[in-house]
Amino acid sequence: MTHFVASLLGGGVVSAVLTYWLNGRRARREFLANKLEETYDAVRLFAAECKRKYIGPLGQYLLEKISFPGLGEQLTTGNEIEYRRKAEMLIRLYFPEVKPAFDQLNSTWTSIFKLCARVQYQGGIANETERTECLAVWNAESADFDDKVTKVEDAFLKLSKRFSYRGKTRRF
Repeated sequence: MTHFVASLLGGGVVSAVLTYWLNGRRARREFLANKLEETYDAVRLFAAECKRKYIGPLGQYLLEKISFPGLGEQLTTGNEIEYRRKAEMLIRLYFPEVKPAFDQLNSTWTSIFKLCARVQYQGGIANETERTECLAVWNAESADFDDKVTKVEDAFLKLSKRFSYRGKTRRF
C-alpha cells in the first residue's frame, strides 16, 4: 500500500515539474517571437524612413528634379534615429545573430547620411563635377542599402524558424 501511495505522489510531483518546465519553455518561445516581430518592425520602419527621408529626396536633388530648399525640407523630418536605436537595442539584447547584417545596413545608412550632410552643409552642389561624384556615391549606396535590408530580413527569417510550430515559419 505504501508503494502505491508513494508512486502516486511521486508521479504527481514529476508531472507538475514537467508541466512547469514545458509551460516555461513555451512562454519563453512566445516572448522571443514577440520580440522578434518588434525588432523586425523597428528595422523595417528604420529602412522605410531612410528611403523616404534620405535616399529618395537626395536622389531627386542630384538628378535635378527638386531644388536644394526642397531637399533641406525633407532632411529635417523623420524618426529614423528612434527606429534604429530601438532595433539596435533589441538586436543586442535578444538576437545577436542578426547584428552583423544590421551593422552592415547601419554602415550603408551612415554613408548616405554623410552624403546628405555634405550636400546640406555646403548649401547644395557647387558644380557639375561634384554633382557627378555625389550621384555615383548615391547610386552605389542606395543600391547597397536595399541589398543590406534584404540581408537583415533573411536573418530574421532564419530566426523565425526557431519560433515555429510544427515546421511553419512565422510570417511578419
